[in-house]
Amino acid sequence: MNVSGDVIFNFRTLYFYVKFIQKRKGSSNQEVGDQSEGPDISDVESRRGLQSPYSRDHDELRKSREQMVEYLCRDNVITDPHVARAMRKVPRHLCLPPNYQNFSYEPYPTGAVLSSYPGYVSRVACLLKVKPTNNILLVGVGDGYLMAILAELANKGHVSGVEINEKIASETQQRLHNMGYGNISIITGDGKNGFLAKAPFDRIVVNAAAEHIPPPLMEQLNENGILFIPICSKRGAQFQFVRSAWPTIIKKTPTGIEEETLQWDISSETLK
Repeated sequence: MNVSGDVIFNFRTLYFYVKFIQKRKGSSNQEVGDQSEGPDISDVESRRGLQSPYSRDHDELRKSREQMVEYLCRDNVITDPHVARAMRKVPRHLCLPPNYQNFSYEPYPTGAVLSSYPGYVSRVACLLKVKPTNNILLVGVGDGYLMAILAELANKGHVSGVEINEKIASETQQRLHNMGYGNISIITGDGKNGFLAKAPFDRIVVNAAAEHIPPPLMEQLNENGILFIPICSKRGAQFQFVRSAWPTIIKKTPTGIEEETLQWDISSETLK
């Protein structure tokens, strides 16, 4: 799952973009997004001495990132202060090619891959309720943005990734290591088989849609663990584009399996 294709502007995109601009100029932050919570935070660039490879000014990018988080908090997409802090830390523009720099901190899709967008990533991160020591599996690493957010949340744990595309796997691992993440590892393989060498996992995130939950993933999920997977109703679907599915949360409890299909239309641009 790589960011590809031209950005397509249409009236629907323009509507949500204008809505975003209007809202971020609006009222003050909700408490969950308040920067006063917790210790002072520096983003990955300044914390790890990285420089932006793009022409946009460093301070402008940081300001855009702050406004994005404020907007997502006001829109009740980010409901966890730990996720808000992680979203402030990770410079998404370092995960994207230069021609996407102007859209790095748009909260909702403007034409690129949905599963990399901050609105989607932050909502998934909030659903997972990640703990600092969690061992996490990500199926489909994409550009690495979601993996970076998970690595921030599980900063005393580990995030493993399985990516079927060898080139994407290699590039994303190198990118995240360059950004200073030492608590991640990525292998090339079929995601439906999981990552047995790193199992069991406290959290599993499937970054693609499937017709059913692959048994190996359930076997590798720890007791009291949480699995997020978009389930596609189309017969024969196996790890297809995430836009065509409804998200499902699986919880493995001592008494059995709890499954909940969320009333969240992934195909909607507002992710509500």
